[in-house]
Amino acid sequence: MKLAVISAEATWKLKGTIEKYFSGIPNKSVNPSADYSGEPFPAGYVKKYYEAVAVDDFHMLTIVFPLPSILPTYTYHSVDYIAFLLDHQAEGTLYDTLLKNDYVYTLETQIDDANAEYATIDIFMQLSPSGLANISAIIGTTLNYIDLIKSKGVEQWRYEELQQMAEMEFQGMEDIYPDDSASELAVSLRRYDPEHVLDHRFYYDDWSSAVENSINDFLDYLVADNIRITVTSPIFEGLTTEV
Repeated sequence: MKLAVISAEATWKLKGTIEKYFSGIPNKSVNPSADYSGEPFPAGYVKKYYEAVAVDDFHMLTIVFPLPSILPTYTYHSVDYIAFLLDHQAEGTLYDTLLKNDYVYTLETQIDDANAEYATIDIFMQLSPSGLANISAIIGTTLNYIDLIKSKGVEQWRYEELQQMAEMEFQGMEDIYPDDSASELAVSLRRYDPEHVLDHRFYYDDWSSAVENSINDFLDYLVADNIRITVTSPIFEGLTTEV
């Protein structure tokens, strides 16, 4: 069992309160089971295209790449590096290219690592009417941009820039609600090394060949054979076949 308690009380007093209310819980010496031990997306569940009906009047393209667990290399932030490049909006980036073609209004990349045994990197694009009519072109542009990232190689200066940004963000963190903090810490106690329970989202190992190799390993999962595509739009009303 992992327990996180946040209080304004002195440590000695808090220790007594915790012992009073929690010491009676028996230690059954049971190792916590994995969140999920199977294959989240077996062969039949990748290279898939779905259409869904939107409740509101918008068009959305979601591209999902399943990944193995990112926990073993969490101090490398390999997938954060990749997500940053996919999210970047400077000249010549994925977003810039799609915007100039009048395909998208917004683009956002998220990492879903809620499950300890696997993760996904998800790209969300709010589409223009022109984008909705050119889904194949958008997918092709996205995969070409990923190939460009691979061909340029992992860049040390960019990794170190992200490292510095994360450190500044950690130092400037604002207080969060105690109940939210306690819930997050309880999960972190189970997943992360004790020295990084508080800063695991911000701590980057120094640049090394291991960091470079890890980022390249995750990039290998961003391919057409490992993709799930969902297009959400009100135009599919009455055309979908399953709920």
